[in-house]
Amino acid sequence: MKKIISLIIILCCFSYNLKADPDTKAFQLTTPPDLVVDNSLYNKFEFIDSRSFNDYLGFVQTSIFNFVTAVIEEPSLEKQLNSVFQQITTQNAQKGTLVFQLRRLYFSEITKNTSETGYCHIRYNLYEKKDNRYYFISMLDTLVTVKAMDVTGKLLSKASNTIVSHIANNLTQQADPKRSYSMVDVLNINYFEKGDLKLYGITQLKDGLYKDFKTFANQTPKEYKIEPYFEDSLLVSFKATDIKTNKQIKFKADDVYALVINGQAYVSNYKCYVPIFKKDGEYQFINKGTIRNSTFFHTVGIQNPDKKFNLGKYLTAPVTLDKNRIVDHPITMTIDHLNGEYIPTPENASFYYYFK
Repeated sequence: MKKIISLIIILCCFSYNLKADPDTKAFQLTTPPDLVVDNSLYNKFEFIDSRSFNDYLGFVQTSIFNFVTAVIEEPSLEKQLNSVFQQITTQNAQKGTLVFQLRRLYFSEITKNTSETGYCHIRYNLYEKKDNRYYFISMLDTLVTVKAMDVTGKLLSKASNTIVSHIANNLTQQADPKRSYSMVDVLNINYFEKGDLKLYGITQLKDGLYKDFKTFANQTPKEYKIEPYFEDSLLVSFKATDIKTNKQIKFKADDVYALVINGQAYVSNYKCYVPIFKKDGEYQFINKGTIRNSTFFHTVGIQNPDKKFNLGKYLTAPVTLDKNRIVDHPITMTIDHLNGEYIPTPENASFYYYFK
């Protein structure tokens, strides 16, 4: 009888957790009560949303069952940022206008064994608006990382602190008078950033081996003689010989960012190298499941068609990828022009929680 009662209690608790788990998780900025900037150069605030995807802010894992849950703005980020600005400035602020251009804000989590790692990609620009021109103040481009047994709350809090403290630190920062843009320029700021990178200004990429994105963007390769090895048209390995010494050098996939062979570039993606192509000014590739990290999270369970984002409510379990694993739905990835990160195109953003 006691066993039956215990089983009923466990089932009730299980049922409660399923019902209590929210369909979404709200990201909310919080302002420390003692954070005040008395000598701010700006007393007005404007917001520009330049994200290519803004339906939601990524995914976190909630409840003891690690449900994949979409992160949302509640209330809107524009209202939250304006509220933060009003709270940390005083009546002594000068009559300047601060413009916040949000370019990326995305959460994801990965679970390994008994610990979780949470990530938040943040990118935004700050400008001073004067006479319909936008004068550059600063940019925040960072990856917030948190490791913990239960990471979600700490991740959301750290992301909030990162944004709020950066804004506060720049309220006394003078804008650069030599870097001014029109509104059209601001909305196309990527174009100006790419103008400083050889990768986006040349028609023929330089053959060789690139250990990191910086050398790839600047087109300064290590000039090795590359002997590629293909399996089913997939570049899986290569031999590199130093042209000057004629010595063979061994490289692991993780030690290489990209290879260029006869003008064709391949980026290192998990344990193989996939060809990239240029489309609409962006370098892209098709990810067929050869994900850079050796562990990703495979969704299992029954989809809930009534869920707001129609992503279902899933339990997650770590699955180790086999070499050259192919998934049913290959997705197009874009190479970020500032840091070389692989980012799903907007139409594939719902897959982003698979990735670091």
